[in-house]
Amino acid sequence: MDFKNSTLKPEEYIGKSFEVKVLKSNKKQRSFLASRKLHMIQSIEAGKKEFFEGIEEGQVLKGKVKTIKHYGAFMNFGSVDGFLRKNNIAWGVVKHPNQYLEEGDELEVKVLSVDLENEKLEVGLKQMANDPWDMAAAKYPVGTEVKGMVVARKNKGFVMEIEQGVDGFIPLEEISWLRNAKISIEPKDAVIGRVTDIDNEKKKLVVSLKALQENPWTSLKNNHPEGSVVAGTIKSITDFGIFVDFGEFLDGLIRKKDISWTEEPQDLHALYNEGDSIEAKVLKIDPERERISLGIKQMETNPWREIGKLLPQGKVVEVKVLSVRKDGLEVELPRELVGFIPENELDVERIDPASKFKEGDVIKAVVFRNDAKERNVLLSIRRFQQDSEKREVKEYLKKLEQSDDSSFSLGNILKGKLSDLEQ
Repeated sequence: MDFKNSTLKPEEYIGKSFEVKVLKSNKKQRSFLASRKLHMIQSIEAGKKEFFEGIEEGQVLKGKVKTIKHYGAFMNFGSVDGFLRKNNIAWGVVKHPNQYLEEGDELEVKVLSVDLENEKLEVGLKQMANDPWDMAAAKYPVGTEVKGMVVARKNKGFVMEIEQGVDGFIPLEEISWLRNAKISIEPKDAVIGRVTDIDNEKKKLVVSLKALQENPWTSLKNNHPEGSVVAGTIKSITDFGIFVDFGEFLDGLIRKKDISWTEEPQDLHALYNEGDSIEAKVLKIDPERERISLGIKQMETNPWREIGKLLPQGKVVEVKVLSVRKDGLEVELPRELVGFIPENELDVERIDPASKFKEGDVIKAVVFRNDAKERNVLLSIRRFQQDSEKREVKEYLKKLEQSDDSSFSLGNILKGKLSDLEQ
């Protein structure tokens, strides 16, 4: 019952029959005062009382959709209205009730709760069917490939609808093998994944999209294992190193310290240009930190590890002067090493390095110290000169002894001189 007819004009009631409640009668005038509205109110109250006296939770009612709101729908069951919440319309995600209902629809629903004191009734439509989740574990066991549509984004992932009433949750870390991958997922996107877990508490299947993708870290290690040499193109140059594109999903990084065994370059832009071709050795593949470390110097043996063989003490070498300093000379050694000749090893007498040497001079010197730990090689011109003099004297003496015995006294004299030199 409703009061819509109360808006009718009086003449529109002529000829119509309806029940009323007599309020007052006048026998003399043979008339009475009646109220249709009061009769309707009392009828509704009586109907409500009768309805709530006989209603129980779990009972099935048939009613009509009266009004639809974004949070649910109101249904009419004769003298009583009930409320159907949005999340009780269907087992799946219900964005708006009008996806499933229209005003005037007649539906059978189940009574969910009864508030006798406030005469309120809550009903459910989805409860008329079995919960699809009850069969989810059997239908979608771990390892099953599932398809669905993304319906919502959460803080830690996305919700996908696999079927009405069965949702999957895609954690952010299960979208891609790369944490920083720029993969965009939006509601209504169709996705395919693999069930990795079943969360009965939250009624969600845990789904991994990356489980159906090839792990790029595995293919990277197979194609470019640590220790292998790769060829690529310099993509960018920074203050701390060089990024190299060698045809993989991530660029490799050559740090400054991995460019040369002998010295760390200060300005990489002076040595390299973006777009240059370059070769390097794969040093480390780190999936956890998503880094690929490359090195140039590692393509050659560390010269300091074999410095004892390369430049043993006593070895005479021909070197080029790289720079002239007050305390000595910096000289160029094999394998791009740099040696040093101290000021007191430049000549038998103390001299000013700049007075006798200049950059670019080629000189001979002898190695008298090589320290792999400290990474330095010290040389001496003075010792080389003294050694040369000794060798010359010894050779001369040998010739004298072989040629004539009369030279014996002279040989003795020269040997004495040689002894003086050695001292």
